[in-house]
Amino acid sequence: MLDGNIDTLVIDLAGVTFLDSTGIGTLVVAKRICHSMGVKLHIRRPNPFIARLFAVVGVSDILGVPIPPGTVSGRLPQPRERGVTQPA
Repeated sequence: MLDGNIDTLVIDLAGVTFLDSTGIGTLVVAKRICHSMGVKLHIRRPNPFIARLFAVVGVSDILGVPIPPGTVSGRLPQPRERGVTQPA
């Protein structure tokens, strides 16, 4: 019997072949809610298409899904700090 205390939630995407913006948004919100409640949320086994989709829309880091090699990430570059030079 569960006592209501959950420390980890795993979402297995192995059988998922299609994911739209609503599904992506739901996963991002779930990740944020879990984080605020001290629950670890792990996304497991996305197929290559879904993993690339996360990268292109810029949520790979948020969801903890590695960006597949050769995929251009949609993540926005971080702003430069004043007075700090960036290597060319």
